[in-house]
Amino acid sequence: MNNSELTLSTIKAETAAALTCLSTDAPMPPFFKSLLIMRQRLHTENEASESVWHIVCGKLLLAAINQMAETRPLWADILKSHYIDRMTMRGIAHKLGYENRYRVDREQRKAIDRLAEILQSWEQNARQQQVAKLLRSLDKEPTYDTLFGAEEYVTRLKEALLAKDHAWLIAVTGLGGLGKTAVADQTIRLIIPTLRFQQIVAIYLEPGSLPLANLRALLARQLGLPVTNEAETERQIVRCLKAHPTLVFIDGFEDDISHLEEGLGRWANPSKILITSRHRPVISHSFFAQPIASLPMTAVANLIRQHAHKIGRMELATASDEQISLIHRKVGGNPLALKLIVGLSDKHTIPAILKDLTELKIEARIEEMYRRIYWQAWRALSQESQTVLKAMQIPDSAAGANLAYIASLCPELDLRAVSTAVEDLINRSLLETHGSAWEAQMRYRIHSLTKTFLQTEIIHYPDEFL
Repeated sequence: MNNSELTLSTIKAETAAALTCLSTDAPMPPFFKSLLIMRQRLHTENEASESVWHIVCGKLLLAAINQMAETRPLWADILKSHYIDRMTMRGIAHKLGYENRYRVDREQRKAIDRLAEILQSWEQNARQQQVAKLLRSLDKEPTYDTLFGAEEYVTRLKEALLAKDHAWLIAVTGLGGLGKTAVADQTIRLIIPTLRFQQIVAIYLEPGSLPLANLRALLARQLGLPVTNEAETERQIVRCLKAHPTLVFIDGFEDDISHLEEGLGRWANPSKILITSRHRPVISHSFFAQPIASLPMTAVANLIRQHAHKIGRMELATASDEQISLIHRKVGGNPLALKLIVGLSDKHTIPAILKDLTELKIEARIEEMYRRIYWQAWRALSQESQTVLKAMQIPDSAAGANLAYIASLCPELDLRAVSTAVEDLINRSLLETHGSAWEAQMRYRIHSLTKTFLQTEIIHYPDEFL
């Protein structure tokens, strides 16, 4: 149920019908099953029976009546007398010393209106808390301010994620740096307020292949399940994901994911599995695949200007379409590559940056283009920033590292130097942030392409060449 459906008039009408649940076996209005405050009171992982729903509904209404009694004892007394003690309106009038039942009718209508207001307030508060909890589950700050040229992708993904009868496995695919994670992240943030999923599990993978067994163990830990033998862990995961509609977001597959189809399929329905991958799965009836393409020129211009303005590169922030088209023709519409080039513009002119890049867009050439951009970015870094970036080769970097931990990996630098270097690397799109603004410290990690560059080009490179 959307917040737009949580109108006071709707709740009033449904509350009047639901009050009969306090003392009779009358059917509970289906509307009440959609309320979060109802589901939170269910102490069962399985689909509740009608009798259980009926009991929970009665307890909820009684709790709301008791709260109302604190400020409106007369209204609470009337509702209890009529719906619990089954007294007639005439009998209630006599009990209260009223001349006729019509005054009781008027007071009861007011009581039901107030009861609906209490329920609406509880529901809105519960939803706000649940939305905040689900957002924290993403465990990563957006690396974008605005997604340009992604509206169609987000719309399609949103429809697939909200569909209740298909698209259990969803893959966002495309070359590195095209914004797969950003598109998936924004879509998830848009659907969270619908409360389509009771929980969200986000797993950010390190570069490299990941067997299903390793993924199973990662997911079990995220769900708070015991990791024992494979068969028992699998059973626990299936039980949990079947009982609670969950969105499992797995970000960063570099290998073909087709072989995971059968294993992931066992976890799905009603839960959904959303994956970002550089490889589109082979033709499959299980996967809904959304490929991400390069940005068109208009989106490239908007992205470059916004990012340049954000990090203070004002010449690029005010560049003309003709000037930006020079970058587009050389680099294409890859968002990460474009941000890296904007980050370089404080050390080199744009023509100098572009001189060494190829115009060919085939995958091998794109990888070579990234290699050259990264080398330019590396050489533009201060020694302190280079030290910090190399230190990001840490075992648990999928979860990110806070500033204190990064500083412990760079004993030759003081905390202020590390903080300055981290800010520089963020501005150059070489680091991304994780965590929530409410945490004691932000956490940082590197993009998988950046890590690949460090591992293949820098870490084992002789120092005299750096």
